Amino acid sequence: MTRYKKNSRLIISSLAAALILAACGGNSETSNLAQHTAMPQAAPLSSLSSTSADTVSFPGKRANYTITKISAGFIVTDNVGSSGSKTLSNVKNLQFSDVRVNLQIGDKVNTIATSDLSALIDLYIAFFNRVPDADGLAYWIDRFNAGMTQDQIAESFYSAALAYPAQTGYSASMSNDDFIRIIYKNVLGRTGANAPTDVEVQYWSTQLTKGIVSKGAIVKTMLVAAREYANDAKWGWVTRLLDNKQNVANFFAIQQGLNYNSTEETITKTMAIASAVTSSGTADAIALIGVND
Repeated sequence: MTRYKKNSRLIISSLAAALILAACGGNSETSNLAQHTAMPQAAPLSSLSSTSADTVSFPGKRANYTITKISAGFIVTDNVGSSGSKTLSNVKNLQFSDVRVNLQIGDKVNTIATSDLSALIDLYIAFFNRVPDADGLAYWIDRFNAGMTQDQIAESFYSAALAYPAQTGYSASMSNDDFIRIIYKNVLGRTGANAPTDVEVQYWSTQLTKGIVSKGAIVKTMLVAAREYANDAKWGWVTRLLDNKQNVANFFAIQQGLNYNSTEETITKTMAIASAVTSSGTADAIALIGVND
């Protein structure tokens, strides 16, 4: 039985690569993968507008300041006003008028393997076509380090998607076929003339019906298969697109530690950032973030 299960997974992985990318019909990364996205994270964003003992507030927008990490903490420099520089120690967050900066995310990502971190970010991209906010990513890193598997986290993302049916298109009552079509749209942007064929849909729908894969895990399986085409002359753009979204996600959530100040902003703006990424570049997405230091 163990050998059969192992061989089944290998067969599924091999078939997945062919079925995901067959008949893609060209580079469709510019299509709108999802209108909005959900926020699978624990801490309510309403708390971000308040200032705690661990948070230092600044009156201007984040882009008006430079943040420099030093051994004793951070130096925040006002680039447009007359406030000068402030050296901060034992501070967890910086609150600006437009965003909040998580100063601990850099240390947090060092507690997880790079491949596992990449897999978590992929779930944000695949389920919702958005980049993660720093606090949400930190939350899932903690859950993973506490023993939650990637498949279990993927199931949690799916549950989060169900909580926002108007925005994500997922619903508890949808058929397996409809679910598969949404996954194709969110992962690869395959809609309209590029929509998956009935053969492709039925393959994955059968996997769900037989219990070979769960709805959460199927997304992760598709992502793994899609990345197998990195050096493919015809479909390599799929991998490049995912890699570019990964790079922008790292810049937004990890390098900059950003969180928007409301749920609505987080949903719409992180979706817009991910949608601005193409297989050939990230400049438009970085420009939307608006932070350069």
